[in-house]
Amino acid sequence: MTSLLFLAQATVSYTNLALQLMVGDANYYAGKLKLKESLPIQVTNLIDSSISDRMSAVSGYIKTSNYLYEFTQGRLESLSRNDVFEENQDSRTNPASTFREREAVEYSRGFLETFSFDMAYVSQKFRRTFQAAPAGSHSFYLDSRFRSRNHMPMARLAWELDSTEWNEQFHSIDFYYYEPTKELVAMRLAPGYITSAPVIWNHPLLVVTNAADIVVPAFFSGEATSAVYRAVISTNEVKGLVAKAHAEMRRQLGTNKAGCYFVSDNLNLPDVVAKEAKALLSDAPWMGTSDRWRDDLPFPREEMDRVGSGKRGISILAVAGSFSMEIHSIPAVNYQPAMRKFPPNETQEDEKEWRAARSEGEKYLKIEASKLAGQFHLSDKDPNIMLLLLSENSPGTTEWEQSFSALMAENATVEDRLGFEIPCPRRRSIYLDGKSSTNVIAAVCLSGPFPYGYGFFPGSHSSGGKGRVDDKIITSLFNRYKFKAHPLEDIALCFTERAIEIMRNADRVEAIRVELDWERKYPKAKKMDGYHIIGFAPEQPNTFARALTQAVANERYTFGSVGKACIFQPGVIFKCWRGKEMVKLTICFNCDDMWIAAYDEQGKEFATTIVDFGRNRPELVKLCQKAFPDDATISQLKEKDDSD
Repeated sequence: MTSLLFLAQATVSYTNLALQLMVGDANYYAGKLKLKESLPIQVTNLIDSSISDRMSAVSGYIKTSNYLYEFTQGRLESLSRNDVFEENQDSRTNPASTFREREAVEYSRGFLETFSFDMAYVSQKFRRTFQAAPAGSHSFYLDSRFRSRNHMPMARLAWELDSTEWNEQFHSIDFYYYEPTKELVAMRLAPGYITSAPVIWNHPLLVVTNAADIVVPAFFSGEATSAVYRAVISTNEVKGLVAKAHAEMRRQLGTNKAGCYFVSDNLNLPDVVAKEAKALLSDAPWMGTSDRWRDDLPFPREEMDRVGSGKRGISILAVAGSFSMEIHSIPAVNYQPAMRKFPPNETQEDEKEWRAARSEGEKYLKIEASKLAGQFHLSDKDPNIMLLLLSENSPGTTEWEQSFSALMAENATVEDRLGFEIPCPRRRSIYLDGKSSTNVIAAVCLSGPFPYGYGFFPGSHSSGGKGRVDDKIITSLFNRYKFKAHPLEDIALCFTERAIEIMRNADRVEAIRVELDWERKYPKAKKMDGYHIIGFAPEQPNTFARALTQAVANERYTFGSVGKACIFQPGVIFKCWRGKEMVKLTICFNCDDMWIAAYDEQGKEFATTIVDFGRNRPELVKLCQKAFPDDATISQLKEKDDSD
């Protein structure tokens, strides 16, 4: 029993269908377990019921005149006879137990097989225990899950998961039998919470149809890609691509009514796209982004064409459903000092000036973020999805996202969806009101009955009770940014084009073997950047530098602050020299991380970044082995990390 929806509040349609599914399961298992029920159980005959509203699958309970059935995450978790929870006044001394462990195991095994448990797995992973009411006893206290005060003579059979593997609360399978009749009176199936247990329930999705109180948002996307890779796309071709994407979107949309549209392109003619989209998307509000496609990056022509092929075009996403959409923006944003980072090796006076500008920039961002946030009318009842859009001249992309998110977090799911995975600004325009602009900050809010995602747990979010909107919704919205800047532009922005040119045109490459001296093995060795120098290789020519550049500056890298559960222990340092300019690569093969720093002719660092080169490890291993052919450690490096 799996729910398709994860709602902020259980609606009438959802509740009715969930009850029907739970009653259906109760009928099935009551028959299989031979419970003393009056079958078939009907929704109208239930004594009590409850449907949990903030769960990713059907959860709740139903109570008949005889039994209580509890469901969690679409599975029957436990059942118990109603009188198990009642005080039994019969305090006569009971005879010695006649219910044997072998009988209990046989009974329970049949029940577990009914629930599709793999008994070989259970026997291997769980420790079995058996308890029966002792002679003379008139009371048998159930475990903390049921908290019974009854006086019924019962036997308990349990399979308990090994203490090193259980997940805190749910770690056992429990069966309780009434000894005089050997009737099953209570049961708990914990392995619904133990992911490694091979439990198989193949219930259909909970699909609510023709329900006025549930309108699930639907997404319809049309896209058009430039057939031939070219640096310049003509105005007529851009118009044709807009029309083609719109026609495909309309075909998918069918009779559904769009509530809003999102546009994304990298065709380098945002004004043309804006005009065409305004004429075609007049029935609902729309907004979008236009990334600038650069074709003059410092990479070989064949590599630019290969990486960029098939990645230019336009997409139009229509969102249909019952929700409200608000778009607000701050125009003419040009406060650049807040965006500038402090350059290394500058004077104290420079740092003082930078800090002052930074402080002013932060004040500006907070004020403007507060103004923008104050314009929205967020729903208290339904989820809110907030999309923050920053254009080319938006100051401090990270600072903006943080400031705006902090203001909105109590009331909305705030996501910074610029389409970048590295801390670099993008060159882009934003579409608003059918026009394009390069210096605005915009935010879009969708409020409505969106499903909640699996990450929601009561109490783990703000006091406002907001949870994360389902990932399917977020992913659909974010995928509208399919047409971005050239993939190699991120590389050029983080390395800087100057550093790439230095590497490609280097006249020589130094190769140095280093180690981190944990055991003081090299007390007399010289150091470089804190690492002991244990060897040098002959200088390598420009051909080596070009191969190194191709292995380092490509689209397969992950940029930014790389956090891993290991210590950076480099083994090789390459220095690529072009005259007095230099780019230094410090490579650690233990964690597949590389620190890159570039220096000008005066030795001042003008660029630095750290990358995860895991997907480029084979190329780098070969180059290091070429530079150090006789080094035992380097020769034993594997082209693929064993931890992959």
